[in-house]
This record gives sequence, C-alpha cells and structure tokens, in this order.
Amino acid sequence: MKKKLTHFFPVILSLFFFISKAQTSDCGLLSNPLNCNISPVIPILGDENIATELGVKYAQKNKIFDISYYNSDQFLSDCGTVAPYSCTSDLTDMLTYDVYFPSPGVYSCYRKNPLPAIVLFHGGGFSDCSSPDGTGGIAQYCMEFAKRGFIAFNVQYRTGRIKDPQSVAGETGNYMSASNFLAIYRAYQDARGSVRSILSRQLSNTPPPYRIDPDNIYVGGVSAGGFVALSLAYYTPDMLYEIFGDAQPKLGSLNENAYKGSPDINFKIKGVLNLWGGTYIPAAYGSSVSGFFVKNIDKRGNSLNPPMIAFQGAQDNVVPVKKANVYYSVSSSFIKTKVCTDAGDTYYSLSNNDTDKARKDLIMYGSQNMYDLLTGDLRIPCELYLDSDMQHGLSDKSDFGTNANVKQDKTAIIPYFVQRAIAFFQAVSNDFSDKLIDTRFSDCENFRVGCSPANNHEDCSSKAALLSSSASNILLQKNGDKIFTVSQSNRSILISLNKEGSSDILLTDLYGNPVKQLFANHANRVTINAANAASGVYVLSVQQNGQRQTTKISLY
Repeated sequence: MKKKLTHFFPVILSLFFFISKAQTSDCGLLSNPLNCNISPVIPILGDENIATELGVKYAQKNKIFDISYYNSDQFLSDCGTVAPYSCTSDLTDMLTYDVYFPSPGVYSCYRKNPLPAIVLFHGGGFSDCSSPDGTGGIAQYCMEFAKRGFIAFNVQYRTGRIKDPQSVAGETGNYMSASNFLAIYRAYQDARGSVRSILSRQLSNTPPPYRIDPDNIYVGGVSAGGFVALSLAYYTPDMLYEIFGDAQPKLGSLNENAYKGSPDINFKIKGVLNLWGGTYIPAAYGSSVSGFFVKNIDKRGNSLNPPMIAFQGAQDNVVPVKKANVYYSVSSSFIKTKVCTDAGDTYYSLSNNDTDKARKDLIMYGSQNMYDLLTGDLRIPCELYLDSDMQHGLSDKSDFGTNANVKQDKTAIIPYFVQRAIAFFQAVSNDFSDKLIDTRFSDCENFRVGCSPANNHEDCSSKAALLSSSASNILLQKNGDKIFTVSQSNRSILISLNKEGSSDILLTDLYGNPVKQLFANHANRVTINAANAASGVYVLSVQQNGQRQTTKISLY
C-alpha cells in the first residue's frame, strides 16, 4: 500500500539525481538526465543557450479539413467571438510545432548522445481561442525542459467548438455537444500526426541539428492538453474508436495519412506529465475501468501503459480530481453540427444520444483516479501532487507547498513542475521505480490562505495534526536503516547521527539547489543554522557508508 503524506513533500526522487543507466564521461556543461552522469543538482542552461525552430509545419498541404465555427444563435466558446461559418482546406499554416533544444555548441553531451524528447500540448478547452502560448504558458514549459537537456515540442492542434450550456445537478462533467466531441477527436488526430511527424523527421535525418532518442519520447499537457497527452499514452486507435467511432467516417482515421509522418510509424510513450488534465472512458467500463486500459498493448501483447506524474488542484471545478459522468447533449441545438470534408459541407450527429438525461455516455477520470487505477490494478509507477487551494490552472495561491512566489508571478511554479517531472522520468527510465516509496503528496499546510477545513484536501487532517508532524517524518530507501533523526528549534536544524562514520550532509530547496553542505567526521550531533534561508520546504539528505536518508524540513 502506498503511504500518504499529510504534508506535501517530494523526497525520494532526490535519490535519482545520482543514478544513470547509460553513462558517458564528458558531458560538458549539462548532464542529460537519461544518458549522462548525474550530479546531485542537475545543471541548468541559461536562456541564451537554448536554440529554437518555430513554426515547423507537420500537416500535408490540402489534406486536412476543418471548420471555423460560430453561429450567433448558438452558445459560443469561451472567447465569445463571432465569425461566419466557413470551411478551410489548407491548414498547414496552423498545424505547426515550435522546437526548443540545447544549442549543440554549448552542450557537448548533445554531440555524443541523442536527447530525450517531450511533446507538449496547450490547454484552452479545445476552443477556438486556444493557442500554444496561451493558458498554461507551454512555451515556458518547453524552455525549462530544454534548459535541462530535453528537446521540447510545443504543438498546435485544430481547435474550435460550440459549448453545450446544459448541466446536470451535482455533476462536473455535464453535457458534451457534437461539435465539442469532434473537436476532441480532431485534437487526438493531430496529436498522433505530430508525433509521427517528429519521428519521421528523426528517421530521415531532416535538419535542423536536434537529435532525439526515439526510445525516450515523453508527452505532457495542460488542461485540454493533458487530455491530449493521456490519449497518446494510454489509448490505441481501436480504443479511441470505442469512444469516438462514429466520428471516423466524417474526419478520417486517427492515423490519417494527412501528416508529414507515415501512418505506419509506431511509437511508444515513455512517460506522461499531466497538468490538471483527465481522460474519457466509455461508460460501459464503469464497473471495471482497468478492463479498458489493459487493451493498450502492442502487437505482441506487451502493455503500452506508461508511468505518469500528475499535478492538480483539489478544488478543481473544471476537470474532477477523481471522476465525473459526461452526458451527450439531449437538445437538438447541440447534438448536430456542421463538418467540413473534401466532399464539402456535411453534418454530424451524436449517434447514441438518448433523451434520458440520467444516462451517462462517458466517464471523465481526473488525476487522482488515474493515479489509483495505474498504481493499483495496472501496477504502473506514478506520482500525484495535489494542492489544497488550487482550482483549475495556475493561480496566485497554488504553489504546491514550494513557497514559489506565485503571488507575484503565477508561472513561478513551472520550473518546479519540470524539475519534478524530469526526476520522475529519470527514475522510471532507469528502472528505479521500485524505490518510489511515497508517491502521493498533498499540500495541506496552507499558509497562503489559512488552514481552515474548507481549504484543505480530504486527505489532510486538522491544522494541529499537521503542525505536529514537523520534521519527524523519516523516509528511507527500502531495506535501509535510519542514519539520523532530526529536530528543529526555530531556524536551527539539529541532526543526531545514529551510526559512526563520516557523513555528507546536504540541505537543498525543492528545486535541488544547495542551501547548506557539511561534512561531519565521526560527529554524533550536527547543527545547521538556517536563519538566513527563505521560508519554505527543504530537503535534508545525509549520506553515510554508502547509504542515504532524506527527509523534509519546513521553515516558516
């Protein structure tokens, strides 16, 4: 059984900065998390050392058809703009991705080894106003990944849908319109096409000079982009046809030959970064959801389900943390929509619409239920991070217990997301997932808006209980013994060593940046004066005789 911490703290993964599967000796300025030697703190390149290629087209000309929505008598998308209905047959200018990668001239490891890649998808609810630089700041995520040795792709996909304003009392999922249904299908289509294009470019050695490792492809996304990423990772086309089957005759197959990558190119996703996104599951599998996900296999019957690291707010009112029912529209205004094809205008209707409003057609799974499913029945290593204050998306309250200055800049937390994701990807890629002892974290000590029960997640207990836990929570590697115990007196951290021998002591912030570093030679007690450290959560690590123990330290 996984342990649940009542104080958000990612402690175990600091171990994996010391481990690498395939090592090289001279990786230069930056240590590649997957291919090169790893130092306790992953060096980070400056912005000036990141190269970009913007607007790379990945669709074939005149192969993809779409609609520009809007009809003034229908409920609009979130942006509220109105434009005439029209068909567009050449979307190559729209279907592009931007690439961020370490400049080969400053990154010597790059010249020796292909780099891991992460393909990222923006949010925006599949609406017309979505953009790769919009909600969630995907460009910033790409930059942070590139600065840490990844090649990052910021993918644009087709968007546009008309919302169904109907709702079901007590339900988060509400109704799904026909146009929203098709919008999701198109996004999944484009996502698969973008990955095939990326791999095709790699296989053909097409410039520019970034080289990716096809065995280390990761995906991630924000909100709607999280749905897109999860579809790539956990669903085969046949599984998606169980959800969107009747969309195929209108929009083509999910492996449509309309992209600059052969439909025959197969890919396997190594890991997923899910940022307040979710996924859809056919309602027929409601009693046995794992029975749907076991279908995600290759031709040899091997599971394709990858590990996932997820961040979400416990107060999310758009995508449920757990699950919600989704209903197809019952109003004729929303069950039918216009579609553009190479044959001209046509119409699509949700084929299995039912006038019974109590009938659920899909189930929406959020991060927590996905975590429980994957780590439980499917035994896939995952990590889940919950912020007790966070609703949907970044806010000036949601810092996941890191003390990041989100009040000044909501995106200040993004480097933390990326750092944690890379550490997790490193662990699973090097087969150290068995050492992920604690993988579910809740930020419960809510110093930003108070600790009242209304502001805390259900996994959290009272303020008194939270404060009493302090630094006494000792987390160890499997089969390890306690090296030390720790207590605090104001800003003095008192370390009592339980074993004889020299000890390396390191205090870092949650980004892995060293704050204090000491060497104790046969000492029984060591004191760290943290009077000048900023308030927040820190990692205390002690290494002795080849063993390492870590714990959290909270300074407020």
